[in-house]
Amino acid sequence: MEPYIFLYVAALVLVGLLSTRLMKVIKMPNVTGYIVAGILMGPFVFGLFFNGFDFLNAGTSANPVFRYVERLSWVNNAALGFIAFSIGSSFKRSTLKAVGKKVLVITALESLFASLAVVAILIVAYLLFPNNIPLPLVLSLGAIAAATAPAATIMVIKQYRAHGPVSQTLLPVVALDDAAALILFAVLFQIAKTVAVGSGFDPYAMFLKPLLEILISLGIGAVLGLILSFACRFFLSRANRTGWVLFIVFASLGFYYLFKQEFMGEFELSSLLTCMAAGAIYVNLRSDSIKTFEFLDRFTTPI
Repeated sequence: MEPYIFLYVAALVLVGLLSTRLMKVIKMPNVTGYIVAGILMGPFVFGLFFNGFDFLNAGTSANPVFRYVERLSWVNNAALGFIAFSIGSSFKRSTLKAVGKKVLVITALESLFASLAVVAILIVAYLLFPNNIPLPLVLSLGAIAAATAPAATIMVIKQYRAHGPVSQTLLPVVALDDAAALILFAVLFQIAKTVAVGSGFDPYAMFLKPLLEILISLGIGAVLGLILSFACRFFLSRANRTGWVLFIVFASLGFYYLFKQEFMGEFELSSLLTCMAAGAIYVNLRSDSIKTFEFLDRFTTPI
């Protein structure tokens, strides 16, 4: 293990905490401070001091800070899992009924339309400059265009305890948008990889396998949500329920890496969809699920 990795993590936490005080002075959300602090502490700004200002190798393993970031990638995956699990609570039946069809309309225009618009514009550019713009890049950028960053939105809502028509509509939109983006990305990115390797038209690789990956991810998430719902009948304390959510998140990550193995078919599951499905099942089966999500907020908050 790198000898200074724990000091680096300590420095990240310290700078993040100090950034929140600065944000209060200039009346900005705390998440703004976290983003700025992350950029500064990353391998391309202050991290360059550890590499003798070698800009050419700043993004390689030659930079110790870059190695630290790589070794801590599992922490990022786990954090995203907690966020996805929390987003799943937005799929509560009563909440979806209250906001109505407008959530579907907003999601379609904000997510799917953005992806289609990017693909359409880049297809025109590809037809005009086929040698400069590869088709796999067009599809990949179209898939990425549907994605959003839910963490910042959720953190701002929770920091200011926002509650009203806008926030009640925004959370389901964020949840549906992320689900749609993950599904769309799975399909388009798989098609892009098939086109890039030049393997020809393969219905299984292009369509069936991404669909299976989505269904397996949702299926595992549903099972984990049922397990969590049953377990919370007997485990009522904050510590126990937080422990069960930890089990859900890390099990999702574990299944993601397990299904990537050759003997499992090399499926690229989505641990985020799995966590999101688990949260959605749990919030609809347990009337006291709000307590678990409150416990989780206290456990995962960076404030």
